[in-house]
Amino acid sequence: MTSEPVAVIMLRIESIEEDIRRLEKKTEPVTRLIFTLREQRSPLVDLLDYRYFQQLPWDRCLELLHVSRGTFKSWRVRLIEKAARMLGFDPE
Repeated sequence: MTSEPVAVIMLRIESIEEDIRRLEKKTEPVTRLIFTLREQRSPLVDLLDYRYFQQLPWDRCLELLHVSRGTFKSWRVRLIEKAARMLGFDPE
């Protein structure tokens, strides 16, 4: 069994971190909208659910989140939970 060089592992970690930063940047306007709706006690907030991502085909999620296939497969749960927390939902 061959182990990967540390440099390759570090590149993968950097790629994952970049994907998460991209996700944070893309969800920022949504986060602001939800915050505004919550302040106004809008019933729309009840309709917004992080599970929306879980109900989509993975290829569609991949496209929406703009992440690589390998990263998405490895980190999809973490990305969904992070998006849920950013949107104010408890993923548990």
